[in-house]
Amino acid sequence: TPDVPFISLSAEGEMWQARFTGQPDAFSERGGLVSYEVAGASHSRAEVPGLVPDQFYAPPRADMIRAGVQVPPAGATADPARNDLPWAPLLRGAWHNLQLWSREGGRPPQAAPIAVGADHEIVRDGQGNAIGGVRMPYIEAPLFTHTGYLAAGGMGGITGSKRPLAPEALRELYSDNAA
Repeated sequence: TPDVPFISLSAEGEMWQARFTGQPDAFSERGGLVSYEVAGASHSRAEVPGLVPDQFYAPPRADMIRAGVQVPPAGATADPARNDLPWAPLLRGAWHNLQLWSREGGRPPQAAPIAVGADHEIVRDGQGNAIGGVRMPYIEAPLFTHTGYLAAGGMGGITGSKRPLAPEALRELYSDNAA
């Protein structure tokens, strides 16, 4: 356990590797380690849903294939949109928590990790979103399935995907305005 305040913030997009190395939160007299894992988030910490990401973040599919990245076969299912879940606000919140912890000594809030099964795969809910972790409204009241990575291993897989929920799934989740 570190003797200084330390916050680790990971997107689901890093879970292809982090699911094997996760550590529980721990505290010492002067510091400790708190981990936040953001359910549904890709490696990119998008700010606004729907904005076109730059080419550095998300190269064209053809370039990813030429680079050897494992992507779902074209035509096998509808090609997913790139994951644009905006988790930058959580990054700013973690930074704020770290400042308060460092300056005032109050421990930051804790959150459950993303659920990982005995097979080290992320456990998903009925809509295909990760269970556990820090959860944005886009995961708590979903209109889409957000995955953090496309394939386990390699930088190309961390762009993630976003697929709309089927109309019948939306009707089941949100039968009326109150739901």
